[in-house]
Amino acid sequence: MSHKVFAPLPANDNGCGWTQALDYRQANVELQGEQIADFVVIGAGYTGLSAARKFAQLNPNAKVVVLEAQQAAEGASARNSGYLVDSTLNDGHMSDTGLQQYRDKYNLNKSGVDCVSQLVDEHQIDCDWQAQGKFHATAVPAHQAKLQRFSQLLAELDLDHRILEGAELKQRLGTRYYTQALWTAGGIMLQPAKLARGYINILPDNVSLFENSPVLTWRKQGSDFLVSTPMGQIKTPKLLMAVNGFFATRDQVCCQRPNYRHCGKNMRQPCCCWRGVVVIVRKTACNRRSFDWPLRNRNRIVRWHGWRPLFATRHCRILASKTDVGGGRRLPHMIAHDGFNCHTKF
Repeated sequence: MSHKVFAPLPANDNGCGWTQALDYRQANVELQGEQIADFVVIGAGYTGLSAARKFAQLNPNAKVVVLEAQQAAEGASARNSGYLVDSTLNDGHMSDTGLQQYRDKYNLNKSGVDCVSQLVDEHQIDCDWQAQGKFHATAVPAHQAKLQRFSQLLAELDLDHRILEGAELKQRLGTRYYTQALWTAGGIMLQPAKLARGYINILPDNVSLFENSPVLTWRKQGSDFLVSTPMGQIKTPKLLMAVNGFFATRDQVCCQRPNYRHCGKNMRQPCCCWRGVVVIVRKTACNRRSFDWPLRNRNRIVRWHGWRPLFATRHCRILASKTDVGGGRRLPHMIAHDGFNCHTKF
């Protein structure tokens, strides 16, 4: 069988506010020499670390090895938005099939939230856990019908929620901008980089984590797999890939291009996927505000913006010039996100 070659290493963003807010962590040693393991996991994000822990728990006498190309828990896992949700916004499909599909999706999400909650409680992982629910809010009266349909669906499934308007909504959100909101109980905010590091700290003793050990090739050797890194090689009968979108073989193309560019010379790129913009707002435990703009507007309440490069450039320049926002706390990591606005990389 021919060798499998991994894609070039990602240019990992080490300026993320989530990781920059943490203390320095010394990386584990690289894989060196020839080794043998019962299980090998490639990738040390949430998926890889969780899988390694479960392999070790189910096989306490087995040797489990995790290989990370860069530093563990500092990739996409540490840079994600930090939300754990069970119920997601829905148009209100009330048919039997629609209800069952949503119920299945909800149960899957809920099981994931419960799993993380159990780990955080059991191991006392400090990750700024805030179980306060979430709001789906609109400032456009025409979109209130969508919230009402969503409320009907949640009621049909007996899920805790409520509609808020007027003074009550203003008191909860601190602004009069939104005309109506639907609050659901199943929403948790956390610091994703802290959680990811916590996953490293709770690895069982029979798990070995090697960092700065990018996999160059892997190939089948009889009933085993032979995995090669710059300084070592490891043989295993069980191999799990947990490398997200950066995995590629000779017959595959690994798509690594970002879907947006920073403000400046590339701002006139096609922007069809940015036409509908919904802003996700959160206040972090360190008294900062974070904003997310999803890539697509399907099944979401949106605010329409025109494509105005001059406005976007000016807005980014203004935000980037600010050093003190929200109680005098510095926001050093400003980037252009979608050509419309800027946000902090938290």
